[in-house]
Amino acid sequence: MEIRRYKLSQKEHAAIANMARTIGAIEADKEIISNFVTVEGSRRDVTRLHYVNPRVFKPEDNAVMDGLQSRLAKSILWEHPRPLVLVENVPLELPVACMILLGQMHGMVQQYNLEGAAIDSVMDCGNMEDCRPRSSNRLRFPLHTDLSFSEKMPSSVSFLMVNPATIGGASIFCSIYDVVNSLSRETVVSLSKPFRFLAPPHRPDKRPIDMPIFEFTWHGKRPAILVRWREDGIELTGSACEQDAKRAALAEFKTSLARHAVSIRLGRGEWATWDNREILHGREEFANADKPRLGLRAYLLNAA
Repeated sequence: MEIRRYKLSQKEHAAIANMARTIGAIEADKEIISNFVTVEGSRRDVTRLHYVNPRVFKPEDNAVMDGLQSRLAKSILWEHPRPLVLVENVPLELPVACMILLGQMHGMVQQYNLEGAAIDSVMDCGNMEDCRPRSSNRLRFPLHTDLSFSEKMPSSVSFLMVNPATIGGASIFCSIYDVVNSLSRETVVSLSKPFRFLAPPHRPDKRPIDMPIFEFTWHGKRPAILVRWREDGIELTGSACEQDAKRAALAEFKTSLARHAVSIRLGRGEWATWDNREILHGREEFANADKPRLGLRAYLLNAA
C-alpha cells in the first residue's frame, strides 16, 4: 500500500489556525459548523455541506492554503491506486473547523442520515451493544469499509487524531489492490457476485442490500477495483453450491487481508484521508490511562 506522508510547515500551520479562528468567530457555537455553510437537503441519505466561502479569510491565508492544496492534490486525487495520505502538525485549537478546511481541499463533507454529525467525534462511550466493534467503544475493530450497508458509500474518509490512546489504539489500513493481486481467480470471481449486507442494530429502518464485495470499474481510463466489506454485517446468498464457493472465497480473502494489513499509530494533530472504496481501515483495541482517545471523522464526496 502506498503511503504519502506530509508535515505542515509553520506557515501552513498558522494559516489553517487563522482560518479556523475565523470560522469560530462567525459561528457562535464553535463546535457546530452546519449553519455556517450552505446545506443542500434532500430526502435521500446524503446532505452535502458545501465549501466555506474563501472570501471570509485573509488573502495571504488563502494563498498558503492554495499552495498546500496543490502540494497534496496529486496524492489525494490523481494517483491510482489512491494512497493513504497522512498530514502531521495540524492545529487543534478548533479541530472541527480544521476538518472542514482540510476536507474541502479535495471534496465536500457529507452528512449521512442517522449516522452522526457531518464531522463526528470518535471516542469510547462504553457502547457495548451486542459486543459489536464500533467507533463509540474500545474493542478491536477489524478491517472494513464505512457504511457498507449503504448503496452509495462515502467516497473518502477523513480522520483527525486529537488525543491518541495511552495504550493500543493503532489504526489499521489495507489496500484492496494488494489483496486482489494475491487471490486466486476463483476467489475473485466469487467475491464479485452479490452478498447480503446487513444494516447495524441502530439502523432498523434500513433494509439489507445485495451487493458484491468486489466491483470492477474505471478510474478515468484506468481499470479500478472497488471494495465493500464488513465481516460482521454480511450473509451468503445463492444456491448451496454458490454459498460453498463464497465461503471458501471469504476464507482466502480474510487471510489475505491479515497478511497485507499495515498498522499505523496516528499522533496528536495527525490527519489521515483515504478512499473508502479502495482502502479498508480498522483499529486495534485500546485503553485510556490518562485522557480518552478522541478523533474526528468526516465523510467526503471526492471532487474527482
